[in-house]
Amino acid sequence: MTSSEHGQPNQSGTGDQILRGILVVGILLVTPLVVWQFLVPITLAHPLGIVVSSLLVALIGLGLYTIAEGELPSLVRP
Repeated sequence: MTSSEHGQPNQSGTGDQILRGILVVGILLVTPLVVWQFLVPITLAHPLGIVVSSLLVALIGLGLYTIAEGELPSLVRP
């Protein structure tokens, strides 16, 4: 039996939301460093650098969305 079946509110959702919020804020703080340290040199050093950089930025965005929403976007879901 879960705690909600005993008449007590289920508090795990709040903890999950707080953890997701912390993860999203952490990623948002680290992303500029990653972009500056890795994506800018890749973009400048190689002819396909812009393609690689674009894919990495898309993956960062997908990761942020997945953490924030708790599931993959409908375009990516199998």
